[in-house]
Amino acid sequence: FSSYNYVFYNAGKNGTGINVVFGEAVEKIPAYFFFPYSYYSSYVPKITSVTIPDGITTIGDHAFYGLDLTDITIPDSVTTIGDYAFAFCFELTSATIGKGVTAISDSMFEEDYNLRTVVIPDSVTTIGDYAFYNTALTSVVTYNKLTSIGKYAFAYSELESIVIPDTVTAMGESAFTNNFYLHNVQLGN
Repeated sequence: FSSYNYVFYNAGKNGTGINVVFGEAVEKIPAYFFFPYSYYSSYVPKITSVTIPDGITTIGDHAFYGLDLTDITIPDSVTTIGDYAFAFCFELTSATIGKGVTAISDSMFEEDYNLRTVVIPDSVTTIGDYAFYNTALTSVVTYNKLTSIGKYAFAYSELESIVIPDTVTAMGESAFTNNFYLHNVQLGN
Protein backbone atom coordinates (compact mmCIF):
# COMPACT_ATOMS: atom_id res chain seq x y z
CA PHE A 1 0.00 0.00 0.00
CA SER A 2 1.27 3.43 -0.82
CA SER A 3 0.56 6.69 0.93
CA TYR A 4 -2.54 8.66 -0.03
CA ASN A 5 -4.31 5.82 -1.81
CA TYR A 6 -7.69 6.50 -0.19
CA VAL A 7 -8.55 2.80 0.06
CA PHE A 8 -11.63 3.43 2.22
CA TYR A 9 -12.53 6.88 0.94
CA ASN A 10 -16.03 7.79 2.24
CA ALA A 11 -16.81 4.15 3.14
CA GLY A 12 -19.38 3.04 5.71
CA LYS A 13 -21.32 6.30 5.90
CA ASN A 14 -24.82 4.78 5.74
CA GLY A 15 -24.58 2.46 8.72
CA THR A 16 -23.28 2.19 12.23
CA GLY A 17 -19.71 2.18 10.99
CA ILE A 18 -17.07 -0.29 9.90
CA ASN A 19 -15.38 -2.74 12.26
CA VAL A 20 -11.83 -3.35 11.00
CA VAL A 21 -9.99 -6.52 12.04
CA PHE A 22 -6.40 -6.98 10.90
CA GLY A 23 -5.34 -10.59 10.31
CA GLU A 24 -2.37 -12.28 11.93
CA ALA A 25 -0.28 -12.09 8.75
CA VAL A 26 -0.33 -8.28 8.80
CA GLU A 27 2.92 -6.82 10.13
CA LYS A 28 2.54 -3.14 9.32
CA ILE A 29 -0.31 -0.65 9.04
CA PRO A 30 0.82 1.77 6.33
CA ALA A 31 0.99 5.52 6.70
CA TYR A 32 -2.20 7.29 5.60
CA PHE A 33 -4.04 3.95 5.24
CA PHE A 34 -7.45 5.30 6.32
CA PHE A 35 -6.57 8.91 5.58
CA PRO A 36 -9.34 11.02 4.02
CA TYR A 37 -9.04 13.03 0.83
CA SER A 38 -8.10 16.09 2.89
CA TYR A 39 -7.48 16.80 6.57
CA TYR A 40 -10.94 18.23 7.22
CA SER A 41 -12.78 16.27 4.59
CA SER A 42 -16.31 15.04 5.02
CA TYR A 43 -15.10 11.96 3.16
CA VAL A 44 -13.45 10.33 6.16
CA PRO A 45 -14.51 6.67 6.27
CA LYS A 46 -16.82 5.82 9.16
CA ILE A 47 -14.62 3.33 10.99
CA THR A 48 -15.76 2.92 14.58
CA SER A 49 -13.77 -0.11 15.73
CA VAL A 50 -10.29 -1.45 15.00
CA THR A 51 -8.73 -4.67 16.26
CA ILE A 52 -4.94 -4.68 16.05
CA PRO A 53 -3.58 -8.18 16.68
CA ASP A 54 -0.31 -9.07 18.35
CA GLY A 55 2.25 -9.37 15.56
CA ILE A 56 1.86 -5.93 14.01
CA THR A 57 5.07 -3.99 14.61
CA THR A 58 4.46 -0.63 12.93
CA ILE A 59 1.62 1.85 12.69
CA GLY A 60 2.40 4.53 10.10
CA ASP A 61 1.95 8.30 10.15
CA HIS A 62 -1.70 9.42 10.04
CA ALA A 63 -2.82 5.77 9.85
CA PHE A 64 -6.05 6.28 11.85
CA TYR A 65 -6.28 10.05 11.55
CA GLY A 66 -9.76 11.49 11.98
CA LEU A 67 -11.65 8.21 12.46
CA ASP A 68 -14.68 7.69 14.73
CA LEU A 69 -12.87 5.27 17.06
CA THR A 70 -14.01 5.29 20.68
CA ASP A 71 -11.14 3.24 22.11
CA ILE A 72 -7.94 1.65 20.91
CA THR A 73 -5.62 -1.03 22.29
CA ILE A 74 -2.13 -1.23 20.85
CA PRO A 75 -0.52 -4.66 21.38
CA ASP A 76 2.94 -5.19 22.86
CA SER A 77 4.31 -6.23 19.45
CA VAL A 78 4.02 -2.65 18.13
CA THR A 79 7.33 -0.84 18.47
CA THR A 80 6.79 2.18 16.22
CA ILE A 81 3.81 4.51 15.93
CA GLY A 82 3.98 7.38 13.45
CA ASP A 83 3.15 11.04 13.87
CA TYR A 84 -0.56 11.94 13.97
CA ALA A 85 -1.44 8.22 14.05
CA PHE A 86 -4.62 8.79 16.10
CA ALA A 87 -4.94 12.57 15.86
CA PHE A 88 -8.31 14.25 15.36
CA CYS A 89 -10.22 11.15 16.46
CA PHE A 90 -12.88 13.22 18.19
CA GLU A 91 -14.80 10.22 19.58
CA LEU A 92 -11.76 8.54 21.14
CA THR A 93 -12.13 8.29 24.94
CA SER A 94 -9.48 5.73 25.93
CA ALA A 95 -6.22 4.30 24.63
CA THR A 96 -3.93 1.56 25.89
CA ILE A 97 -0.40 1.59 24.53
CA GLY A 98 1.55 -1.68 24.45
CA LYS A 99 4.87 -2.30 26.19
CA GLY A 100 6.84 -2.43 22.93
CA VAL A 101 6.42 1.30 22.36
CA THR A 102 9.30 3.49 23.56
CA ALA A 103 8.18 6.83 22.12
CA ILE A 104 4.85 8.64 22.00
CA SER A 105 5.17 10.29 18.60
CA ASP A 106 4.55 13.92 17.70
CA SER A 107 0.84 14.78 17.66
CA MET A 108 -0.09 11.13 18.23
CA PHE A 109 -3.37 12.04 20.00
CA GLU A 110 -3.57 15.74 19.10
CA GLU A 111 -7.06 17.26 19.23
CA ASP A 112 -8.65 14.07 20.61
CA TYR A 113 -10.66 16.30 22.88
CA ASN A 114 -12.71 13.45 24.42
CA LEU A 115 -9.65 11.35 25.30
CA ARG A 116 -9.85 10.88 29.08
CA THR A 117 -7.77 7.76 29.76
CA VAL A 118 -4.40 6.71 28.38
CA VAL A 119 -2.32 3.84 29.70
CA ILE A 120 1.33 4.66 29.00
CA PRO A 121 3.70 1.72 29.59
CA ASP A 122 6.93 2.03 31.56
CA SER A 123 8.87 1.39 28.33
CA VAL A 124 8.20 4.93 27.05
CA THR A 125 11.25 7.21 27.14
CA THR A 126 9.98 10.18 25.14
CA ILE A 127 6.71 12.02 24.70
CA GLY A 128 6.71 14.01 21.47
CA ASP A 129 5.63 17.52 20.57
CA TYR A 130 1.85 18.06 20.75
CA ALA A 131 1.39 14.38 21.68
CA PHE A 132 -1.67 15.00 23.89
CA TYR A 133 -2.49 18.55 22.82
CA ASN A 134 -6.12 19.50 23.55
CA THR A 135 -7.28 16.26 25.16
CA ALA A 136 -9.53 15.61 28.16
CA LEU A 137 -6.79 13.86 30.17
CA THR A 138 -7.09 14.65 33.87
CA SER A 139 -4.00 12.76 35.07
CA VAL A 140 -0.92 11.17 33.60
CA VAL A 141 1.29 8.49 35.11
CA THR A 142 4.87 8.53 33.89
CA TYR A 143 7.73 6.23 34.77
CA ASN A 144 11.42 6.43 35.55
CA LYS A 145 12.49 5.66 31.99
CA LEU A 146 10.92 8.88 30.70
CA THR A 147 13.67 11.32 29.64
CA SER A 148 11.92 14.00 27.58
CA ILE A 149 8.57 15.73 27.16
CA GLY A 150 8.06 17.67 23.93
CA LYS A 151 6.75 21.16 23.40
CA TYR A 152 3.00 21.60 23.89
CA ALA A 153 2.84 17.88 24.75
CA PHE A 154 -0.04 18.32 27.22
CA ALA A 155 -1.09 21.90 26.42
CA TYR A 156 -4.80 22.73 26.50
CA SER A 157 -5.67 19.53 28.35
CA GLU A 158 -7.64 19.06 31.55
CA LEU A 159 -4.79 17.76 33.71
CA GLU A 160 -5.32 18.01 37.43
CA SER A 161 -2.08 16.30 38.45
CA ILE A 162 1.19 15.21 36.92
CA VAL A 163 4.27 13.42 38.23
CA ILE A 164 7.48 14.14 36.37
CA PRO A 165 10.26 11.71 37.35
CA ASP A 166 13.81 12.91 37.93
CA THR A 167 14.91 11.00 34.82
CA VAL A 168 13.38 13.76 32.64
CA THR A 169 16.25 15.90 31.37
CA ALA A 170 14.42 17.86 28.65
CA MET A 171 11.04 19.54 28.56
CA GLY A 172 9.77 21.55 25.60
CA GLU A 173 8.24 24.98 25.73
CA SER A 174 4.65 25.29 26.88
CA ALA A 175 4.45 21.57 27.67
CA PHE A 176 1.62 22.14 30.17
CA THR A 177 0.25 25.49 28.96
CA ASN A 178 -3.42 26.26 29.65
CA ASN A 179 -4.14 23.32 31.93
CA PHE A 180 -6.59 25.38 33.97
CA TYR A 181 -7.44 22.56 36.40
CA LEU A 182 -3.85 21.67 37.24
CA HIS A 183 -3.28 21.80 41.00
CA ASN A 184 -0.73 19.09 41.78
CA VAL A 185 2.70 18.83 40.14
CA GLN A 186 5.39 16.52 41.50
CA LEU A 187 8.88 17.07 40.10
CA GLY A 188 11.31 14.24 40.78
CA ASN A 189 10.84 11.11 42.85
